[in-house]
Amino acid sequence: MKRPLYKLRMLIVGSALFMVPFLLLFILLSKAHELLKKIMSPVSEWLPINSVIGLETPWLFATLLLILLCLIFGLFAKTTKARNMVNWLETTLLSHLPGYSFMKNLGDEFAGDSPTVQYHSVLVRFDDCWQIAFLVERIPGGKVAVYVPGSPSPWSGDVFIIEEQRISLLDEATTSAVKCLQKLGEGTGSLVAGKL
Repeated sequence: MKRPLYKLRMLIVGSALFMVPFLLLFILLSKAHELLKKIMSPVSEWLPINSVIGLETPWLFATLLLILLCLIFGLFAKTTKARNMVNWLETTLLSHLPGYSFMKNLGDEFAGDSPTVQYHSVLVRFDDCWQIAFLVERIPGGKVAVYVPGSPSPWSGDVFIIEEQRISLLDEATTSAVKCLQKLGEGTGSLVAGKL
């Protein structure tokens, strides 16, 4: 009974970790929009029109200003100064959050960027079965550290140190393995083709 409860708890924690950034982004954008709407209300009172295509002018101006600010910050994010700030943030704060580096590398891979650390998708042999995992590190003496994620939430799992001969590298990208895990194994056949 303990094992199913543990898996359920890990599923809930993993789902929450996955949803938190999106929820925070939504809350921040909503708060920013409300603030900009308050700022734009006095400006819109000077205009002869109260609404455009059914949208109140303060709401419309706040939305346009928010989009403009997002574009400006997006352009700033491409600069060296912004990258230095992000690197500092990651090394001092974010790298201490559980699973952050794994999620960041997956995000980079989804976005088409080259990840800072490449986790290779592998198959790990445990007794009579194989499991999808990610090669984290090679250890002297013929051993490797692998991260074996859960399913459907790959954000929580276990780390094992095993003999290197018990793993088989997969050709697919890490994102393909993550999608397979999120779909409860759907697509495993193509993922492991010729590797068993």
